Amino acid sequence: MHVEELRRARRSPRPALDQRHSRVRRTWATWLRFGIWLILGLIVYFVYSRKHSKLEVAESVPRG
Repeated sequence: MHVEELRRARRSPRPALDQRHSRVRRTWATWLRFGIWLILGLIVYFVYSRKHSKLEVAESVPRG
């Protein structure tokens, strides 16, 4: 953070709104990187959970 942003954050009566505003002001490149990492993270999450699911093991056991 820049020094001026820190000073403004201390003076602001509503710091939550200032934080929200700073998140919206991000550049398109930042949002692109965020989207790419989000998609990669979701892919890893679902691939890992599918391979390590206990439901898959339970379904492969024959019922009888």
